Amino acid sequence: MQDNKRVIEASDLIPAVRAAGENTRFLGELREILTDADDAVGTYGPICRECGKCCDFAKKDHRLFVSTGELALLTIITPPCAPSPLHCPYQLALTCTARQFRPLGCRIYYCKRAANALFNDIYERFHRRILSAHPRCGVPYYYTELTSGLVDLGPDMGFKR
Repeated sequence: MQDNKRVIEASDLIPAVRAAGENTRFLGELREILTDADDAVGTYGPICRECGKCCDFAKKDHRLFVSTGELALLTIITPPCAPSPLHCPYQLALTCTARQFRPLGCRIYYCKRAANALFNDIYERFHRRILSAHPRCGVPYYYTELTSGLVDLGPDMGFKR
């Protein structure tokens, strides 16, 4: 079996994220998809206790993967701390400073494992919509681990547009 995965180079990711961030049609569509995902999750009434555990990927032993577009939306705002591997730089104390711009994975992840099993189908459904929006809007699609992607973007992006 051949592995079709390839390493994403910063030289590919940076211009792709810039292109996504400059494409207002795409960002509008992405925001609509994420709002729909919030609504789908909300029908189950999950509760976020704002404990901050979900943002410490190493401690929770999970990884958050994001698309080009999700990185573009997230990096509209500057994180309060520098990106580093396996810790979300948008977490300040126990608070998410990017709640309005957070990726799909953040919207469906809850510390209660039972909720996460339920939301896997929601993730897959809305990720397919995100995936199809990229080529429809002329945005290159990459899928990368969040903190690695943010480290790669680093000062080249300035994290603000």
